[in-house]
Amino acid sequence: MNKIWTYESDLHLVCYFETSGEDAMARYLGRTPDAILRRVNRLKGTCAWFELKRLIASEWGYRRNYHIALGQSAQVERIDTLHPGAPDILTEEHGYFPVEAVQ
Repeated sequence: MNKIWTYESDLHLVCYFETSGEDAMARYLGRTPDAILRRVNRLKGTCAWFELKRLIASEWGYRRNYHIALGQSAQVERIDTLHPGAPDILTEEHGYFPVEAVQ
């Protein structure tokens, strides 16, 4: 019997597929590598992949701004480093404020 794909499993794929690959995702989600690739292609083919990417990037920005507002520079640095929605290069275009501005 086929497993049903859930929003949470799709979100996990979008967050970690590009860095982990289909084998790691298959082990984590309990599926075959072929099933992972088919799902990724389906998500990208329907543009759901890009909508989830946008959601993840927005969540990074909201969490980052929350910690900036509270003056928690260590948390800002942590989110900038570890959050899957953080851009590779932080610029003002992304709403980036240097951590020094938080203190």
